Amino acid sequence: MKSFTRASTVSSLCLAFVFLACAFVFLLAGEAYALSVTVSPLLVELDLPPGAVRTTMVEVRNTGDREANVAVSLSSFTLAPDGTVDLTARAEDEPVPGWLTFRGERSFRLRPDEVRKIQLEVRPPRGTRGGMYAAVVFEVTPHPLPARGQAVGIRSGTLVFLSIRRTADVRGTVGDLALKARGPEVTVEFENTGNVHWSGEGSVAIANEEGRVIERLTLESGTGLVLPGSKRVFSGVGTRNLTLSPGTYSIDVRLYAHMPQRPIALDRKTFEVVIDEADNDRES
Repeated sequence: MKSFTRASTVSSLCLAFVFLACAFVFLLAGEAYALSVTVSPLLVELDLPPGAVRTTMVEVRNTGDREANVAVSLSSFTLAPDGTVDLTARAEDEPVPGWLTFRGERSFRLRPDEVRKIQLEVRPPRGTRGGMYAAVVFEVTPHPLPARGQAVGIRSGTLVFLSIRRTADVRGTVGDLALKARGPEVTVEFENTGNVHWSGEGSVAIANEEGRVIERLTLESGTGLVLPGSKRVFSGVGTRNLTLSPGTYSIDVRLYAHMPQRPIALDRKTFEVVIDEADNDRES
């Protein structure tokens, strides 16, 4: 059972895409009790030159009222277009990310309120560029496992974002657009075509057939985080509560990446969209 929701920091912004502490109730031989863990930090973000070595610690705490079995593993992950974190399924013989290792036992038992520290070592290989991404995953099950009944485990953990210093290529493109007349509401798919993650935002100007801008709006998607090679759906609704009349509209879309110094303009695209009577009828 995945326990991913949003909560992290990237480029000194409050970005959210990582695991939160979770609690689940199990029914063991007719007795219900809560099993929960917390993991800290939720995000490890590093900026290192190739060949450098950095160590950092991750803590897992049993905040439930029973002992728990904990198994630790490393995994790659992806961000879905809606921002959901998905662990990449990995076969047992598939190598783990070579730039990230951890010391200590791969499985252990935690008593209630007990804390275990896991030491991570990050070592980007020489010659690498851009960003590298992995997850430290804690799979938690009750101890002892029930002789009968059902027990469902928790998956929680830490995301590791590694940027290779002075090799970032920040790029992005504006993709498909959808327009709803009421609002109006605009949805656009943005794609990260660079080699490092960024947090983005879009702006939209809607002009009528006479070329007059009748609405401006901002496109957002939570924290706007997009990994290299990934797409993310951004949307926005006008602030004037308009409903577009039938006609042809020019939709000017601009994509920006938030950077510590200043926003970077990544792409701009103009769409021609026709609104007809049927579009208004479907939304009424």
